[in-house]
Amino acid sequence: MRILPTHIRPTRGFTLLELMVTVAVAAILAVIAIPSFTSFIAGQQAKTGAHDLFLDLLYARSEAIKLNDEVYVTATDNDWANGWVVTTISGKTYAQCTADLNGCMKLQEAIPNVTFAATATSVTYRGNGRIAAGTAPTFTVCDSKASGSVPKRVVRMGLTGRPGIILDGDCSS
Repeated sequence: MRILPTHIRPTRGFTLLELMVTVAVAAILAVIAIPSFTSFIAGQQAKTGAHDLFLDLLYARSEAIKLNDEVYVTATDNDWANGWVVTTISGKTYAQCTADLNGCMKLQEAIPNVTFAATATSVTYRGNGRIAAGTAPTFTVCDSKASGSVPKRVVRMGLTGRPGIILDGDCSS
């Protein structure tokens, strides 16, 4: 085996030109990807908010049927974006549930960067699973920036009290 002197060995690594080209290509790709990634995050936040509300409404309905008693889902400070509480005690607020869990079944904290437009600030389920007031509240969930590329999600209550989620246009409308 022949050993080459140090000054003849091939060098390893990158040249400055290769490094500059690689950084330039990475910067161009980042500039292209960031706007679509921001839109993706906003859409996922709206989707999460709608699904959290949907699941808690479904949970409240099933608990009302199981307990054969009324179960209440109430927005925190009359705004669903601030969170909500599922209770068996009428009028019990989020703040009261954090201090005393008696009658509180589920607490939902505020969901960041999501807005809720609702036709009611509370939902009451009867023991048969139907909504007590006879109204069917609708909840429109969007990202807080009202981006046109983010689909608007609407949580609607059926006549039987069962919630459902539909896509209804985009958040800019």
